[in-house]
Amino acid sequence: MHGRIRLVTFDAWNTLFRLKHSVGATYLRLLQHKLSPAEQRALNLDRVRESDISQAFGAAFKRTSAEHAHFGRELGSYQKWWTLVLQDTFAQVGAREPLSQATADLLIGHFASAEPYVIEPTAATLLRHLRESGITVGVISNSDPRTVQALDALGLGDFIDFVVTQFEVGFAKPDPRIFKLSLDRAGIENPALALHAGDDLERDLEGPIACGWNAALLENASLADTILKRLEVLQ
Repeated sequence: MHGRIRLVTFDAWNTLFRLKHSVGATYLRLLQHKLSPAEQRALNLDRVRESDISQAFGAAFKRTSAEHAHFGRELGSYQKWWTLVLQDTFAQVGAREPLSQATADLLIGHFASAEPYVIEPTAATLLRHLRESGITVGVISNSDPRTVQALDALGLGDFIDFVVTQFEVGFAKPDPRIFKLSLDRAGIENPALALHAGDDLERDLEGPIACGWNAALLENASLADTILKRLEVLQ
C-alpha cells in the first residue's frame, strides 16, 4: 500500500493513451481505405488535406459542443452528436454530398477500437501495480462511453475499477461534482485519500486540488515515474 492514498484516478486521452496520428490523418486514411473511389470523390477526399480536416474538425467540435453540451447527453445519444460533428467537418472541406450515416458510423466506431491509439508505455504496468497494492483505480474523462470500449480494447480495462465520463454524468472536469462522484464510486469520503493525474493544467491539476484531492500533472516524465514519485511524497 502506498501510504494513505486509497484511490488513484487518471485522465484517459493523452494520459493513458493517445492517437497515433492527427484526427485529420486518422479520418482521411480510414476513409481512403474503406470507401469506394466514387464515395471518396463525393466527400472531396481526392483534394482535401489532412490538416484541412483537422482544422474543420476543431471548428465543428466547438460549434456542436456549444449547441449540445456533454457530447449530446440531452440528445440521448453520443452517436447523434458525433454524426453532427462529422457532417459539419466534411461540409467545411467541400464534400459534394452530405456525409452518410453509414460513413459516420464507421468513423465513430473506429474510435471505440484499439486501432487508432497507442498506449502510454508504462500505463499497463502501473495500473497493475496499483491494483495489486490495494489501491482503487479509476478514470475520469471528459468524453463519451467509447472511452470505456477503447480502454477494454487496449487491454487496460482489467486494471480499472470504474470509468466516469462526461456524457454519462452530465458535467466535466474541473467541475467539483465529477470528482465527488468519483469518490462516491470508490466508497471514499475524504478527498485527501485520492490522487488524480492527467495532462491538462486546469482540468487535471487545479480542478482536483480545489476539491481537496492530491494531483499530478504529466509533463516530461513517464506516467509511472510521475505517479510513483507523487505517491512516495504522499506517504
